[in-house]
Amino acid sequence: MTALSIMEEKGYVARKKSGGRFEYRVKITKPTTAKRMMRDLVDRLFDGSTASAMINLLESSDLSDQELKDLRDEVKRTQQKGTR
Repeated sequence: MTALSIMEEKGYVARKKSGGRFEYRVKITKPTTAKRMMRDLVDRLFDGSTASAMINLLESSDLSDQELKDLRDEVKRTQQKGTR
């Protein structure tokens, strides 16, 4: 099975026959792909724990004060959405 066949099976690309060959086109957007890949990464490496993945990223990254502030702001926005 080729990489493109796997991507087609997962819904990332579509193919159509054109002459004696297949042409492939993207089916999903970059943000959708990023969400799927992050979910898969969290599931595989962190047993589904988003918090563990985030802690690992924080511990292994050198974030600026502004990046840390942006993360805090995003956590606050997410908490506010959940309490509505």
